[in-house]
Amino acid sequence: MKYQTELSELQNEYQSVLDKKLSELHNEASTQISKSKNADIEIKAQLEGKVAQIEKDYISKTRHENILANEILDLKALHAKEIRDLEERMEMDYNNRIRDVLGKSQRGFESDLREIKGIFLLLEKPEIFIYINRGEKEF
Repeated sequence: MKYQTELSELQNEYQSVLDKKLSELHNEASTQISKSKNADIEIKAQLEGKVAQIEKDYISKTRHENILANEILDLKALHAKEIRDLEERMEMDYNNRIRDVLGKSQRGFESDLREIKGIFLLLEKPEIFIYINRGEKEF
């Protein structure tokens, strides 16, 4: 029995040493895993920072083309609006000029008509015509 007890104690001691060593290995592995994860996180953060900086400095060709397409559409819409506005202004100006010309023409025609009527009146009254030819201004 004495050997049994010693054997049992040795087994317990051996088990304790094994458990302790296993615990140390486990702690060491956990520490290494933790360090590895932290290193991975740090590297990932650095890469994301560099990618963000690259995206900030440079844009993709597709994004650039989309931006240009949108700006072209905006400029085409602005151009079409400006052309419509210009056409409206030109039409208004044209209409105003036509009204002015017609108004002047009408006034001119009315004035010419009065002069012609006056001439006809003079021609109908020869005595007035004679006074005018003599230089007399009294009627």
